[in-house]
Amino acid sequence: MLSLRQIVLSGFAAGLALTSVSPAEAAEQPSATVDGTRIMWDYRSIQCIAPGGAYARVRRLDDGSLVAVYDRRGNTEKIRSYDDGRSWSEPQVLFPAHMYYGAGGDSVWIYTTNAEIYQLRNGTLIAGCNYRPSKPDIAPYAIVVSLSDDMGANWSEPRVLYEAGTNFGDGCWEPSFLQLPSGELQVYFANEGPYTTNADQEITLMSSADNGATWSEPRMVCFREGHRDGMPVAQVIGDEIVLSIEDNGYGELQPYILRTALADNWREPVLGDGPRREPAHLLPLPADVYAGAPYTLVLPTGETLVSYQTTERRHPDWERSTLEVAVGDRTMRRFAKATRPIDVPLDRSAMWNSLALWDRHTVVAVTSASFREPYGVWIVKGYILPPHMEARHDKVKVDGLVTPKEWGRDLPIFVGTRGPAQIRAAVGARGRTLCFGALVADTWRENPDAGISFYLAPDNSDLGGAAYRVWCPAEGAAQVFRLDDGGWTEIPAGDVRVGCLRDPNGNGYSVECSVPFGVVGKRDDAPVRVSVGLSALTDDGAAYEELLANSESGNPATWYRIDLQ
Repeated sequence: MLSLRQIVLSGFAAGLALTSVSPAEAAEQPSATVDGTRIMWDYRSIQCIAPGGAYARVRRLDDGSLVAVYDRRGNTEKIRSYDDGRSWSEPQVLFPAHMYYGAGGDSVWIYTTNAEIYQLRNGTLIAGCNYRPSKPDIAPYAIVVSLSDDMGANWSEPRVLYEAGTNFGDGCWEPSFLQLPSGELQVYFANEGPYTTNADQEITLMSSADNGATWSEPRMVCFREGHRDGMPVAQVIGDEIVLSIEDNGYGELQPYILRTALADNWREPVLGDGPRREPAHLLPLPADVYAGAPYTLVLPTGETLVSYQTTERRHPDWERSTLEVAVGDRTMRRFAKATRPIDVPLDRSAMWNSLALWDRHTVVAVTSASFREPYGVWIVKGYILPPHMEARHDKVKVDGLVTPKEWGRDLPIFVGTRGPAQIRAAVGARGRTLCFGALVADTWRENPDAGISFYLAPDNSDLGGAAYRVWCPAEGAAQVFRLDDGGWTEIPAGDVRVGCLRDPNGNGYSVECSVPFGVVGKRDDAPVRVSVGLSALTDDGAAYEELLANSESGNPATWYRIDLQ
């Protein structure tokens, strides 16, 4: 039997560059295979960090700590974690609600919302929010910032950068920050202030050349007449500034990507359609699907993520939207491979989302959610599976079974988004034998159908090659199936070998499997595509099978590519 302990994968491989095409070309030329980075969300990592909070942003700071800012009870609050998110500090008010007294003696409460926080290269922290009056015609809506030069111990007095109108339809919203390689600091925000006679909205930019001490006059970044560009988040990608917004130019609000050369720096605003405004998705969403409030992130692989709140396959009411995350290429185009980090019931919501880099192997999605009690700010971790990996030939030997304790977290393939059961798996090779190993965390004694499936096919399987599934139950005999036109058909196991070692307390099991190349007709020099499926129970006892992210059991072209050379 092949040792699970000795099935070793190399480290993260360099990302595969994806060819960039125009939106029209993308719509006509969908990829036949699923390649590139995948995000594997961890159900067990779901955590409420701010009960009652909403619209949150999380950042890892230079000292390794984590900071989160969010809205609650009219204030903007912040919390901090110094133990990698296991515990969080008591909340502190960063931007307080306050009373505004007008020139005519009228007064109004000003609530602070749309929190954002960012760390500059010199270590300074800048936080921003939106001043929002509780009733009209007295105080202006405003974009406000505060600075800290001691890692958040002390903050400057809130400073108003921009004031819009005094009515809800003439406000300003959603500040976000970006520092350019030149050192220029920018704040982007949605702005209705110039459009008091209609419902139009633009994205406005202000900049600082001295780390936030002084600021330029506002200028337009983009505008689509008769519509509402909103929710800006900017990134530096190569020699460009790339801006994600929500755009309702052709139906419901959906993610669009705008760009300008760093050298141009929005010298000319993006007006209406044009080559500098593109729909974010590789395959455009239907016009009646709402997918608003986008937020972007650049991964260590160079690829990109966008999150948004969507009604697709849900109730059409956008207030019942759910969090979805898609993966884009290194130019922040061609977003696809969408996943939903949390299973949100149709009568609940997960909205006003954001993304953060937790470490070089992990991202975190942040949402304001009512999918379980309490309503508040929830986070969930997603593990980064890079574009492809190489299996090791020299580390796999015949040496019996091992326990999960011996392997720990060294298995890079993860399945475990839908429920508490989860798999960590790896692929290796010894001679002309492909080797799978997995550790399963699951109370298998409560589920007689518990087990895992290893899916395997040569990389040309989408052109008609063979594809196989090895079923490895937690209890019972293994089975081998071949994919044909009629679906999965059981075949003799032959030289396929499977072993399972179960935790005597019923908390999990380890599985290893060896498949000779000849069984699947694989050449020595050809890569393979693999997937892993978990058969388990949800928290409420419903049976399900979950595959590796973006995999389909009957479509080998969607499985994950492993190089065996």
